[in-house]
Amino acid sequence: MTYTTTFDLDRIFREADHAVLLLVEAISRRSIDKALIPLQTTLEQKIAVIFKRQGLAVLKKLGTMRSYFSESAASDFDDLFDDATLDTSTDMIDILQSSIEAAVLKGGKALIRDFKASVNFSLTNPRAIAYTQNYAATAITGIDSTTKDDIRRIVLAGISDGASYSEVASNIKARYTQYAVGVPQRHIRSRAELIAVTEIGNAYQAGNLAGARVMSDSGLKMQKYWLTSGDDRVSQGCKDNQTDGWIDLNAAHSSGDQTPLRFPGCRCVEQYRRKGSK
Repeated sequence: MTYTTTFDLDRIFREADHAVLLLVEAISRRSIDKALIPLQTTLEQKIAVIFKRQGLAVLKKLGTMRSYFSESAASDFDDLFDDATLDTSTDMIDILQSSIEAAVLKGGKALIRDFKASVNFSLTNPRAIAYTQNYAATAITGIDSTTKDDIRRIVLAGISDGASYSEVASNIKARYTQYAVGVPQRHIRSRAELIAVTEIGNAYQAGNLAGARVMSDSGLKMQKYWLTSGDDRVSQGCKDNQTDGWIDLNAAHSSGDQTPLRFPGCRCVEQYRRKGSK
């Protein structure tokens, strides 16, 4: 005759609880992916088009100094780049702003719907405004700065190596194509995709947090939990955040972040619950 000990039952219950938790986490992650992929794909496609336009504009400006390229390109590059990218930067701000607003709204509404809370969330909410206001302009400053530094390196390397204008122009064209199209076999294939995944992800998580704070304002005590993707590519900082377990809504995680994403392309998401629930 076989007897089941109390220890065995405790272990069975723990394993069952863990299995349920994993299932809930998997469903939550799939739900977030389903919500974000259309926004990410649309933004990626629009950014890719802008990168292609920007590359042509930079090459056109650079072509004006073709006859004295090696003498002046290095000293004149910053002004040339800024002039060439004026229109594309403005367009990038517009598409980022609309995409970010859509992701913040989707994130806030999704969380409130999941909790069946009787509160409203819109882009006029002060917590949503705090994130979306001027965010796109700040983001494009960083994007343009990274692009300028990268293209400048190509120009300076060409001048240092004694390359012709045509050779440098070909390298710049190739780099902008890489920005837009990238390498298909990679998880994040291109810079356009990386920007889209990061900005939409950040905005959705900001919307989630804003929605949770709206519910907290209405009297619900909320907690949050940093959920990693659980594979061997998770950074130590993200693992540490998950190890924090459930923390109060307004507390920072171990990394100092309020919510994911910790860095561009981070795959973590935030979970929320009412304090005291399991």
